[in-house]
Amino acid sequence: MIGKIEVLAESLFNRNNPVDAIFRYYFIHHDPMRRTVKTFSDGPVLGMLAECETDLDPEPLVLFAINKVESLPLLLRRILAPKKKYFIVSKWEQRTAVLKVVAAVDESRYRIFAGDRNLFKDRPLPACTRFEEGGFFGYRIAEGADIHASARIRWMAESFAGVTAFTESEHRGKGYSQACLGTLTKKLHMRGVLPLYPCEAGNEDEVKLLSGLGYHSLEKDLYVCHGGLK
Repeated sequence: MIGKIEVLAESLFNRNNPVDAIFRYYFIHHDPMRRTVKTFSDGPVLGMLAECETDLDPEPLVLFAINKVESLPLLLRRILAPKKKYFIVSKWEQRTAVLKVVAAVDESRYRIFAGDRNLFKDRPLPACTRFEEGGFFGYRIAEGADIHASARIRWMAESFAGVTAFTESEHRGKGYSQACLGTLTKKLHMRGVLPLYPCEAGNEDEVKLLSGLGYHSLEKDLYVCHGGLK
C-alpha cells in the first residue's frame, strides 16, 4: 500500500531528473531506522523534509522538497528543531532562501553545502588540461593524440553532476586519475555542485582513488564528495 509520504514525493519529484532521484532515495528508501520525514501543508503549499542519519557526518543530513520556493523559509522554521545542528543540502534554486533563513537564526547550527575555493589547497596535483565533449567538460593528461587519463562529467542537473574517470593501463600508478578527478571535483565544488561517482564496492583501486579524494559511499555503488562545506 502506498503511504502518504510516497504520494507526496511523487507529486514533488520528477523521476526523470537525476537530482530528484537522489533526494527521493533519502525520503523513501534510506534506512527507516535512521530517517525521519516530516510533511508540511498550508493551503496550496506542500512540502516535506527528510532528516537522515548517515555515516558521513555527525550532524543529521537534511534535504527538503516544496512546491513553492518562496514558502521555503516558513517550512524550515516550522520543522527544524531549535538548538540543533544540521547539515543541509539544497537544490541550487533553493539555496538563496536557505541562506536567508540561516542568517536570521544562529548560523553556527548549520553547515550548508557551498563552493570552497580552498579545496585541495594542500594537495598539489600533476598538471592536466581541460576539454569539452558532448556539452560537458572534463580534465585529462595527454601526449599528442594519446590520452593517458581523464575525468569527465557524464550528466549534470542542478546541484549534482555524474562523473567518471579512467587511466590507460600502462599509465596507472602515476597519480594521473587522482590529478584529473581531483581537478574536476575541485572545479565542481567551486560552482557549488556535488559530484557523484558510480563505483562497485569490489573495485578496490577505484574505491581507493575516491577515498583519497574525499569521496564517501552514498548508497550501493554510488560515491559522493561533500568537500567544500562552509
